[in-house]
Amino acid sequence: MTMASRTTTLRAERIRGWRWSGGVTAAVVTTVCLRAAGAAALSLVVNNNIADLPDALPGDGVCATSASTCTLRAAIQEANASAGPDTITLPAGTVTLSLNGIGEDQAATGDLDIVGDVTVVGADTGSIINTNGNDRVFDIFPPATVVLTKLTIQNGRAQDGPGGAIRNAGTLIITATTLRNNRSQSDGGGIANVGSGTLQLINTTLSGNTAPNGNGGGIFNPLNCSMVLSNVTLSGNSAMAGTSLDNFGTAQLRNTIVANSTPATSSGNCHGSAVTSLGHNIDTGISCLFSEGSDLDLANPLLGPLQNNGGPTATFALLTGSPAIDAGDDVGCPATDQRGQPRPTDGNNDGVPGCDIGAYEAPGTVFPTSTPSNTLSPTVGSPTPTSTPTLPTATPTATEATTAMPTATATNVPIGPSLALSTAIGMPGDQVSFSATLSAAMSTVVSAQNKVAFGSFNTPIASLSNGAPDCTADPSLGRRFPVFVFMPPQCSPTGQSLTDAEPVPCTVLLAAVIALSPTDFDPIPDGSTLYTCRVNISPTAPAGEYPLVISQIVLSDAHGTPVPGATGSNGKIIVLAPPTATPTETPTATPSDTVTPTATASATPSATLTPTPSATPVPCAGDCNGNQQVTVDELLTLVQAALLGLDARACPAGDLSRVSQITVVEILTAVNRAVDTCQSAL
Repeated sequence: MTMASRTTTLRAERIRGWRWSGGVTAAVVTTVCLRAAGAAALSLVVNNNIADLPDALPGDGVCATSASTCTLRAAIQEANASAGPDTITLPAGTVTLSLNGIGEDQAATGDLDIVGDVTVVGADTGSIINTNGNDRVFDIFPPATVVLTKLTIQNGRAQDGPGGAIRNAGTLIITATTLRNNRSQSDGGGIANVGSGTLQLINTTLSGNTAPNGNGGGIFNPLNCSMVLSNVTLSGNSAMAGTSLDNFGTAQLRNTIVANSTPATSSGNCHGSAVTSLGHNIDTGISCLFSEGSDLDLANPLLGPLQNNGGPTATFALLTGSPAIDAGDDVGCPATDQRGQPRPTDGNNDGVPGCDIGAYEAPGTVFPTSTPSNTLSPTVGSPTPTSTPTLPTATPTATEATTAMPTATATNVPIGPSLALSTAIGMPGDQVSFSATLSAAMSTVVSAQNKVAFGSFNTPIASLSNGAPDCTADPSLGRRFPVFVFMPPQCSPTGQSLTDAEPVPCTVLLAAVIALSPTDFDPIPDGSTLYTCRVNISPTAPAGEYPLVISQIVLSDAHGTPVPGATGSNGKIIVLAPPTATPTETPTATPSDTVTPTATASATPSATLTPTPSATPVPCAGDCNGNQQVTVDELLTLVQAALLGLDARACPAGDLSRVSQITVVEILTAVNRAVDTCQSAL
């Protein structure tokens, strides 16, 4: 019986598309051998990890090369011809793919093409899949579902499109695996979703992957694709933009570390459309725009080197004092970490176990998994109460103002660095200003970030014409890219809805005065005013004190490491009673007029509970990719275009004057409009 008669020869055209810098601009039509119908599921054991030989007779159900051994390539070919789902088990050691042949799609040469459901399992002591630098490792075709576990995938070199290690157009699930030192000449140095690919990563590490001519050093996730990352560590990847992630599809992250972008080659860890935070993520910068109260921006996760820390793959250990220890979400936390060690443990020795953020669980006491359940939020990704502190909006009294302020930060004397909000005094209808002042306390501080909760009706922070907060960083600090954003996302600073929905009032300001380049790394002098914000006192505001509540304070040094012990002091807006209408009245009449705001206060809130929705979103100048969001990455694109004299086609939305050049005025316009109608929560 011939080989052709023993295998299914049905073929189907497949469009393999990928995105270059500006969108989907190229497609290659190839043919792929479809798997045979009716063949039984196979359990294949690779017994030769030295030779890279194809199967002698694909489709006969026997993994056997011409040398009568079972190689990984031969096992993939047999699995492609089987109805599946199949399982391939690798021995300990290194498999090197050495058969050249780019563009061949039957796994006979080059990368390992997969067309059907298969699970590839590494040995407990470690299985490495390596290439000789001529192709990627896996190329997954739809509708295949592929599971990769306990593997190290390294040194892939994609030369025919995105995906240095893996190009996925099917459904891909990766657990307990490390992808390192892979490279793509296009996008996705580590992994690239294409077509309508779906990707899920659990307990996985990506490091040293690069896309020097494209985006997404770790992962590239274009339009129509989706990915979910849980307890993943991405560190030390590089690309033109989005060293860790380049996302224009759907992306959800939980318990994930996105760290250590390279400023010389990119503008941040994340690029493209905003990802959806399910909470408890760490970004060493601010480009990922994580929005949950449990997320940490501008935080150094304190990772050790990528090395053997036990288990089948190399991992980044969490060093003592890492903010990732016990800071993850226990709901949905995997039972073990990437090494197979149990989760959660009490890694910070506070007597309460907690799931760590990232792929590695720090050593500590292991408790029964049911112990901490009562302390956890029942909904994955639900915001913590600290993200939107409640402030009084009815009759303000001294008692209400005092109880609304957290006494832990307002009354204690700071022993470390601190931020203090000032007090502003005015009358109804006035515009006043408050500021944030740094007390460095002998610490080196180069970046600062915090949130300020305020009264949304009587003393709202003023907004510019585009809806952005009317706040200004002190120019003497030299921080060129301050960030001021109203929260919650898509709230209305003016009481008018930007959508058809009922308007959501803004109750929180996020302020970040950050260093994004070495020229910004000079320490902020002790006693410096970081920023000033204007407040519009309502004409109907009753006399009283309205608190400004500071929270989520992150003060960082030049390495991005949070300075320990940072605290904050609340500020307040004091509203005085207006002067009487008839100043010639006798003194006895004056006190009675000044003690009657109570009647006004009781009527005022009821009139403002139903603000009239309206209107039309203001366009986002500087929205380079047209997704109605202006990100830090896009602002940096405009800055680079202006400084280097680049053609404005890099971001046509920023070239408001249409002269093919980006000007300083246009950059400032983009900054002011960065959160105009776009959901943005850092």
